[in-house]
Amino acid sequence: MDIEYSNTKLLSSANTQDGLKVSLHGLNDIDYKNLENTDDNIYTISNNIITSEINYFYNTNNYFGSTEFKYFKDAKVTSNQDTILQQLPEISLHSYSKEILNSGILYSGDLTYKNDYRNTGVSANSYNVSVPFSYNFTVLNDFINIKLQEQITSSFINYNNDNTDYSNASFIENKHIINISTDLIKPYKDYLHAFNLQSTITIPNTVKQKGDIYFTTSDDTDLKPFALTKTKKNVNFSLNQSLFDKDSLKEIINHKLDQSILYEDISGKLSDLRNELTYYYTYGQISSKITYDHQDETITASTTSIRYKEDHFFFNLDHTDTENAEAINLSIGNKFNRYYTIKYKENYNLDESISNIKEYSLNIDKRCWGLNIKLANNLVAAPTTTDSAIRQNIIYFLFTMKPIGQFQQQYELKENN
Repeated sequence: MDIEYSNTKLLSSANTQDGLKVSLHGLNDIDYKNLENTDDNIYTISNNIITSEINYFYNTNNYFGSTEFKYFKDAKVTSNQDTILQQLPEISLHSYSKEILNSGILYSGDLTYKNDYRNTGVSANSYNVSVPFSYNFTVLNDFINIKLQEQITSSFINYNNDNTDYSNASFIENKHIINISTDLIKPYKDYLHAFNLQSTITIPNTVKQKGDIYFTTSDDTDLKPFALTKTKKNVNFSLNQSLFDKDSLKEIINHKLDQSILYEDISGKLSDLRNELTYYYTYGQISSKITYDHQDETITASTTSIRYKEDHFFFNLDHTDTENAEAINLSIGNKFNRYYTIKYKENYNLDESISNIKEYSLNIDKRCWGLNIKLANNLVAAPTTTDSAIRQNIIYFLFTMKPIGQFQQQYELKENN
């Protein structure tokens, strides 16, 4: 059973927006191997978990509100009502920034309520309130921008546990934040150089801490789903600069750098350095992202991407190298005769020297109808990626009659080790 419904004009008017999305799924045999790694799959799957959800939001010029129900089902067990926390519901309210009596001081507000429920084990109702106040001004003939911010955050957790003795928790924190930045533009003969440099100092203060709270340093894993974040004193430096063509104002190069210093005590500790460089050319872009760990003196993550598009031909290549895996993602295709697109896609695991996904597709998109045919060779869910791992050849058909509806069918052509 699957129910999919969306509506963006339920209660909307000239000055308001709203939207409803319903995505409910129920089944007794997930056939997980067939569903994994399929782009047309309507299920939300993570570690054999099927997610059903109902989302609604309402937005005005002054306020934003949303409610979200989530129900999780573990496909491996007959019943998961006693083990998995269900989010029933999460409600968020936001008040957009307002000025206090023409003083230049702005304030906003956020209120969140969340009910995490299960029949057995620890459940909780949690409340979070955040109210930031800010004041902006400039100095040195508007070359330096300064923003002063005072943010008060309050969190309250009421545990619903019959067999344990956890005390309800409350945690109140206020943060003093100073942001200093500059935005500069310098013209050259053929180019414009835009330069943004800013530094943010955050000094937290714990006003109240009471009851049983799970922080990152805690050992009680029963309370981990209700963890709170205690802010550490830190200084953040960020740089963002770009080079533009002076005539067309098109961006040529963009460079971003981000570095923080965390203060657990008097001495500071450098967090991971993040560096990103992107070069834009006529038919696409080339980018590189690097994360560097100062303590281990190693690059913990890097991604290099190439994007190329000329007329109806496109080519995308990504190389990702992290501490856990190294992989290449390739996507290449061409649109011809206005209505037809052919595409090839592959994900290759360099560590295991094995291809996780290979897909060949043909898409026909006419005014009144459309047809998508895809042949996929996938490494399906298995406890190994060796030669004994299971592979499947599956062909997918998706036929669309505009605007009447769609028909989708898939066939398993072959399964082998």
